[in-house]
Amino acid sequence: MPTVWSHRFEVSLRPLRDVAAAPMIVVVETRTAAQAARDAATRHPGMKIVAVQRLDAPTEE
Repeated sequence: MPTVWSHRFEVSLRPLRDVAAAPMIVVVETRTAAQAARDAATRHPGMKIVAVQRLDAPTEE
């Protein structure tokens, strides 16, 4: 059985001071959603994390 070490996550961000702004979508590849959120926040320091969603669904064997 192959082990998956990383997953793709879609992170939605918006500017910190503009609540009505359109969200920006960033795709990050990490092991967990928390790591994806931290990575996106580090890459875009003036943005707030709105949502994190996993793109690839787990496969059942």
